[in-house]
Amino acid sequence: QSQQIEMPVALKIIASKMLDGMMRGVNNGKDAGHWDWAAFSVKGKTPNEVQTFYTAERMSEHGWKSEGGCTNMPGGGDATFCAFTKQEGQKGTGLIIISALDKESNATSMFFIRQEGQTGT
Repeated sequence: QSQQIEMPVALKIIASKMLDGMMRGVNNGKDAGHWDWAAFSVKGKTPNEVQTFYTAERMSEHGWKSEGGCTNMPGGGDATFCAFTKQEGQKGTGLIIISALDKESNATSMFFIRQEGQTGT
């Protein structure tokens, strides 16, 4: 089971800059457009389980291209970072998934940040 949570403001700022850079790379250097996010707390799961689930192989089955895939963030296995892009016709999409362990609640916070834009806009 998961519970929707708020994303920290600092993470929103950092993520938007990362997505802007990543999406400019797949959009010929132009602004990519709209971005949104969702955040959840998942009891009994770990960031390593998130990393194991969001593999390049699994994501490619759904049209996603790995932009480094999922890796542990510096400092150990308490957080993971995943990056993927997808191109469908004229629409490009970037996806960042960040997971971090909340030891107090024995849950993993998961942040899904997505940016979409039309190629050439």
